[in-house]
Amino acid sequence: MSAIVATAVVGKKKSRRWKPGTVARREIVKQQRATTPAMPAMAVERLVRDAAKRATTNEVRFSKDALKALHEGAEAELVAIFKAAHRLASHSGRQTIQVADLELARNEPP
Repeated sequence: MSAIVATAVVGKKKSRRWKPGTVARREIVKQQRATTPAMPAMAVERLVRDAAKRATTNEVRFSKDALKALHEGAEAELVAIFKAAHRLASHSGRQTIQVADLELARNEPP
C-alpha cells in the first residue's frame, strides 16, 4: 500500500502579481520625481576628458562646475531625444521606441 502524505505549507503567503505595466509605470514616476542624475558623474567625466584628449594635443583641465554643466546639458539633450522618439513611436501606434524613431528624433529640430 502506498501512503499519501499531504504536506501543508504553513505561513507561506502567495506573492502579489501586478498587472503588466504597473511596476514599469511606478518606476517611471519614481525616476521623474528624482532629482539625482540618471548617468553616473564619473562616467560622464571620463567621457568628457577622453573627448577633450582626442580633440587637442594640449592638456585640458575642467572645473567641477564645467563638468556638472556638461553633465546636465547632456542629460537634458538625451531626455529631449527620448521624448521626441516616444512621440514618434506613439504617433505610429507603437509603445516601443525603435532605432528609426531615435534617428528621426535626433535629426528633427526642437
